[in-house]
Amino acid sequence: MLLLSVAFGCSADPGFSGRTAEEWIRQLEQSPDSVERRAAARALGSVLAIHPRSTRVTAALVRALADTSDDVRLEAGTALVQHNRLAPTAVPGLVRLMSDSAHEHTREHAAELLAAVIPENVGDVVSPLIRALEDPSVRVRGAAVRALVRLGEWPQTVEGLRRAAASGGTAAKEGAREALARLARSQVPVHPGER
Repeated sequence: MLLLSVAFGCSADPGFSGRTAEEWIRQLEQSPDSVERRAAARALGSVLAIHPRSTRVTAALVRALADTSDDVRLEAGTALVQHNRLAPTAVPGLVRLMSDSAHEHTREHAAELLAAVIPENVGDVVSPLIRALEDPSVRVRGAAVRALVRLGEWPQTVEGLRRAAASGGTAAKEGAREALARLARSQVPVHPGER
């Protein structure tokens, strides 16, 4: 009997803090209070840490990237980074967040989250991060540089940085040159089969 409950318990809704994932999803999607929605996004991040293949939780958090509150959007983005890897379906929402938020801190944090993209999606984030090198905020530009360096020497990253260093606006040129210099100084390996 114990074996059956353990076996079936693994596939059950793990929930968090005494509530099921479904209850947290309802709160995230239906509460008029942004503080409650943010708490739900955080709780769902904990659920995802326990049950990383929960497509229902991942889908709810991806939808929350379009919330009217930047705090909820950031919490959802943070929840979608598990084991230092960003869920691929989160990339478009985080790119939008990085470009459409009026808040400097939000754009900065979105850029940092994009650096956790899986290798197959590097090409999806390089151009938006290079565009972020033109952001009016020095904090956002710095986050974009750090994100590009963290992505490493993928051909898309290096080529995009070289283009920005040669033909971007003043801020983009400076940021691209800084990122290229950091990549050159780092011990970040060139990815296999590249160059």
